[in-house]
Amino acid sequence: TGFHHPGGFNRLLELAGRDASKEFASIGHSAAAHQHLKRMLVGQLRVSSDYSNDVEQEAPWSVSNPTLVPACSRPITGGSRHRVAKEGEPLWSTRCRGFLPVRDPPVWLEPPFDVLCTLVASMPVALADGTFRDLVDQHAADLAPLEHAVRDETRMDVLERVHALFGYIGKGYVHGKVAACG
Repeated sequence: TGFHHPGGFNRLLELAGRDASKEFASIGHSAAAHQHLKRMLVGQLRVSSDYSNDVEQEAPWSVSNPTLVPACSRPITGGSRHRVAKEGEPLWSTRCRGFLPVRDPPVWLEPPFDVLCTLVASMPVALADGTFRDLVDQHAADLAPLEHAVRDETRMDVLERVHALFGYIGKGYVHGKVAACG
């Protein structure tokens, strides 16, 4: 429809696939919104006062364990449909995903950058038990050659991932001291 939800796509996605009656009733809607909702109404459930408390008797059409089958399957995209990156397309081209890189970053890096992945993978536990700073200090010899490796690296997606991993490690190192001091 041409209607743009005032809460934005994120609010709609947040409530997608579940009953949003409580959230709907908790805010005031304008007359224009109510008018729009009337046009979008698909149907209503019929409430009957003619029900039986007899659990033994089951309607012949009822199913004790129904399987929900969606009318169609659509991915939740927040209204965005990304284009596929062309071969050799620059990482920061805005043609495909707007302000996001055209490709997802590599999950695991090859040596010598793999030490960064190892440290980041150990962060949750090491930060929780206060050993992250010691862990980084133990890997200092492995981190030293990365300065030259970064200078020689030409793949932008690898450099972006290295930058992000260094950021996580640096932040964890700083917060590791705070956590250790209480």
